[in-house]
Amino acid sequence: MPENGKDKFSFETAPDKIGGEHGGENSGNSEFSFEDVPVLGKKEKTGTIMDLLGGGQKKEAPKKKRPSSADKTDEPPLDIKDDGTDATAGKSDDIFTADTDEWLAAAPKKKKLNKKIIIAASAAGLLLFVAATVVFVLLGRQGTAAGPDGAAPPRRRSKEDMEKARLEEERKKFDAAVAAAEKLISEGEMEKAELKLVELQAKNPEKSPVYVMLARSQFKRGDKDAAVQSYIKAVSAGSDSAEPFVRLCSIYMEQKKFPEALDFSEKGLKKFPEDQSLLRVSARLAMALDDKKKAAELYGKTNKTELTQKELSDYASVLRAGGENRKAREIYIYSGKKFVDSSSFEKAMEVEPDPIEKNSIVNTALGVFEKDEKKISRMMMILVKDLVKSGRKDMASEKLKMISPELLDENDCLLFLRLTIESSSDIVIKDRAETVIAARKDNYHLLRGIQDLLVDGGKSTLSAEIFSGIWAKDHENPTLEYLYARSLDPMESAIEYYNSAISRNPSFGDALLDLGKCLIAHRRYLDAEAALERAVKLNPRSHEANKNLFLSRFYRSRSLDAIKTYRRFLESAKASNIAQTLLKYAQQIADPSYSDSLVSELEAAGDRQARYWRIRHDLVYSRDPARHFSEYYPPEARELYIAFLMGKGKLKDVLLLPTPPDKFPEFWKVFIMWRGKSEGWEDLVATLQEKNKSNGSLEVLSQLMLGKLEPEEARKQIYRVSQDWEPLFYLVLAERYRKMGQKIKSKVCYAKALGDSPGVYSRAIQIFENN
Repeated sequence: MPENGKDKFSFETAPDKIGGEHGGENSGNSEFSFEDVPVLGKKEKTGTIMDLLGGGQKKEAPKKKRPSSADKTDEPPLDIKDDGTDATAGKSDDIFTADTDEWLAAAPKKKKLNKKIIIAASAAGLLLFVAATVVFVLLGRQGTAAGPDGAAPPRRRSKEDMEKARLEEERKKFDAAVAAAEKLISEGEMEKAELKLVELQAKNPEKSPVYVMLARSQFKRGDKDAAVQSYIKAVSAGSDSAEPFVRLCSIYMEQKKFPEALDFSEKGLKKFPEDQSLLRVSARLAMALDDKKKAAELYGKTNKTELTQKELSDYASVLRAGGENRKAREIYIYSGKKFVDSSSFEKAMEVEPDPIEKNSIVNTALGVFEKDEKKISRMMMILVKDLVKSGRKDMASEKLKMISPELLDENDCLLFLRLTIESSSDIVIKDRAETVIAARKDNYHLLRGIQDLLVDGGKSTLSAEIFSGIWAKDHENPTLEYLYARSLDPMESAIEYYNSAISRNPSFGDALLDLGKCLIAHRRYLDAEAALERAVKLNPRSHEANKNLFLSRFYRSRSLDAIKTYRRFLESAKASNIAQTLLKYAQQIADPSYSDSLVSELEAAGDRQARYWRIRHDLVYSRDPARHFSEYYPPEARELYIAFLMGKGKLKDVLLLPTPPDKFPEFWKVFIMWRGKSEGWEDLVATLQEKNKSNGSLEVLSQLMLGKLEPEEARKQIYRVSQDWEPLFYLVLAERYRKMGQKIKSKVCYAKALGDSPGVYSRAIQIFENN
C-alpha cells in the first residue's frame, strides 16, 4: 500500500466500547475484547486487526447484516491473489467498502500484509492497551476512594500542605482557648480566665486577642491600670479590633488625660475609620476638648440610631453652634421621638424660628406622646411659653385650656398660673389654683409660689379666700394657717395668725421671719427684733433673717452699732459690695464720719459708684453739693440733682427738666403740680397710680393726692409704705392737712417727715414747710 494510503487509527473509528460509532447496522451487538488484539489476544485472530483498526480511509459500508458463523453461503470466496502486492492499492474503493459478504468470505484466507501496516497496527494496539490500562487504574482508584462510607482515603501530602494544616490546627486551638476565656469572663470567673490567658500569652506573645481578652477581664474587675497596660500591648501587637483604642480613649478621658486619649483616638480612627464605638468615644472627646467642629464631623459619621440621648443632644448642640439649625432641629426631633422626651422637642422649638414649624413640632410631639397627658401638657406649655415670648398672649390663653395644670412640674405650674392670672377672670383663676393646690397640697414651696403670684398680681383678696378655704379643711395644720396669714400680710390681722402657727410649731422658721417683717412694716420694731432673733437662731446663715434683724434694730435706734454688727455678718458670709450695702443706712446717722469712711473705701477701690455716693454724702450733710452739678454728673445722680434744686426752692427748674420715658411721670413733678394745683395734675396723679400698682408706697401717696384716701385712714395704712418713702408719705399727709386747714396736724406730719436724722430730701421738706 502506498505511504499516503496507510491506515489511520482513531478512537472515533474504534468499536462502540471505545467511543466511536460502528458503521454497521449491528454495531450495538459487537463486544470489544482484548483477545481481538493480535498482540494480546489469540494468534488465530490476528487477521481481524483491520476490523479493530477500521482499515484505511473509512467509507460508509453497505447496510447489510453481517452473517453469523452458523449461516452457510454458496458464493465462492473472493479471488485475492497472494503475490506480495496489494491488489487493491490502486483501486478507488477501500476493501472495507466492499460487499460485506465478500469480506466475510475473504477473511479466512491468509493475506500477506505490508510490514509497515503491521508495525503501525501493533503500535496502535499498544497505545490502546496503555490507555485502557490507565483508565482501569483510575477507575480502580476511584472505586477505592469511594469506599463503603464514601470517604476519600488520605493521599500523600506535600510539606507545604502539612505546614498549612498544622498552622490551621494551632489557630483553631488558639481561638478555642480565647473563646473559653471569654466565656469564663462572661460568667464572672475573672481569676480563672486570667490564669488561662497568661498561659496562652506565654505561648502566643505576638497575638493581640489574648491581650484584648486579658484587658477586658482586668477592666471588668476594676483594675483599670492593668487593663490600660494590656490594651496598649494589644495595640502594639497590631490589634485587629477597635476595642483597645476605644477603651484607652475612654479611660484616659475619665482620668482627664486628654493628650493620651487624643493620641489613641487618632491612631484608632486611622486604622478603623468607620468603627461606630470609636467614632462615638472620639466625638465625646472632641466635646470635652470643646472642639465643636471636630465633634460635629465625627458624630456626622456615626449611625444616629446607636447614639444615646446625651450624644444626640451633644450632636444637635454642636450643629446649632455651627449655625446648622435645620440639622440640629432634625436631631432634636429624632431624639424626642426615640426617647419620648419633651425636653428634646422643646430644644427643637428653640432652634426653629418659624411659628408654623413650631406648631408642627408640637403636633409631632403630641403624636409621639399619644395618651400621656402629662407630657402632652408639658409640650403645650412649651408652645404657650413661646407664644408669650413672641407677644401672642391671646393665643397662649387659648392653648392654656388644653393643659392639665396638676400634671405640670413646679416651674411650669407656676407659669401656667401666672399666665392665667394675667388673662383670666377671678373665677377661672380660683378654679385653676385650687385644682393645682388639691393635687400638690404637700408641696410647700409650690403653695408659697402660688401665693406670691396671687399677691404680686394684685389678687391678695383672692389669695386670702383660696387659702382660707384650704386651711378651713385642716384647721390644726400650722403650715396652712401660716399660708393664710401670708395672704393677709401686711395687714395687722396677719400678725395674729403668724403667732398662732408659731405656737403650734415653735421651730417654724419661715413663720418667724415673715412675722418679723410684718412687725417692721407696722413699725413695731422691738417685737420684730424678738421674732427675728429666734429666726436667726434657727438659721444663722440666712441672709434674709439677718438683714431684717438688722433693720428692726436700726429703725428702732438709728445707731452705728447696729450697722457694724450687720457688717460683721456680711463679712463672715463673704458678701460682695458691703460698703454700698451699708451706705444708705450710714447716711441716716447724724455723724457723717462713718459715711465718709465708706465712700473713701469705694474711691480707694476704684468703684464706679463711688462718685454717686460722694455726691449723696455731700448733699445729705450739706458739704457743698453744688460743685458736683456745675458740670457733668452721672445719670444715676439725676434724682439727687432734683433734690438739690428743690432744696434751693427752684421748683420751676425741676418742672422744666426732661423726663426719661421710663420714669414718666416722676413723683416730684406730680407733687409740685398737685401742691400748686397746676392744670392737668389729676391726670398725672392717676397715671402715676396706674403705673405703680405694685408699689404700695406710691399707690398710697397717689390715693392721698387724689382724695381717695383720707389722712386718718392713710395713717392706719402706714404698713403699706416702706421706710425709704416714709418722709415723703408724711410730707404728702402734711400737705393734705394743710389743704384741709388742720395746721397742727400738718405741723406734726412735717416734723415726722423731717425726723431725727438727716436725709436726701430734708432741705426740700423744710422749703415746703416754710412756704
